[in-house]
Amino acid sequence: MTQCIGPNGYMEPYCSTACMNTHKSKYAKSQSMEIICHFCKRNSLPQYQATMPDGKLYNFCSSSCVAKFQTLSVQSSTNGQFVSPSDIQLKCNYCKSSFCSKPEVLEWENKVYQFCSRACSDDYKKLHCIVTYCEYCQEEKTLHETVNFSGIKRPFCSEGCKLLYKQDFARRLGLRCVTCNYCSQLCKKGATKELDGVVRDFCSEECCKKFQDWYYKASNSEFLTRAPQLKKPKMHM
Repeated sequence: MTQCIGPNGYMEPYCSTACMNTHKSKYAKSQSMEIICHFCKRNSLPQYQATMPDGKLYNFCSSSCVAKFQTLSVQSSTNGQFVSPSDIQLKCNYCKSSFCSKPEVLEWENKVYQFCSRACSDDYKKLHCIVTYCEYCQEEKTLHETVNFSGIKRPFCSEGCKLLYKQDFARRLGLRCVTCNYCSQLCKKGATKELDGVVRDFCSEECCKKFQDWYYKASNSEFLTRAPQLKKPKMHM
């Protein structure tokens, strides 16, 4: 017998963790809906939610999209002022406090939750009985992290199991794993691009092109914000 908090906010009893996960999965599917990433405009599960100074809530599919959104200095449509990255506030799904640092992320049952700290993330998992079968040790334990390996999401119960799986994954590929500079997944190298003397790895030519487009836009935006204002010359009669 096990218990966890249900969608109505009350403790619900289950005969096993398997039944609990099946029930929660059915509920999640009925509540799921396609959401568009505010930066890349893709239909995907949002991993981050950011609150702007004017109260608007934006969804993002990855941490890289949040970073790119911040770098481009989003211009407000109401007052024409540039918003600094520190003004973009995230909300912790456990303690409900606002923060602007990189969040701890939990992906579970077609939803993504964000936390201000590892402590809040761990407490949330214990309270809501977030358990799964670890991809490496194959034991049913509290979920530590879900990681993308070549487009496939793998759950792990600890940092140790994740690192051991990564080593086996790299050995099977016969080369070093790389982290795609655009979508941030661990994968086999699909493309490489050198920009301003820095060599970057990507999982595909598509991600390479998207990163390159963003990179030049960001560089241009930074140049425009730093460029001095030109004054009109005085006309002498």
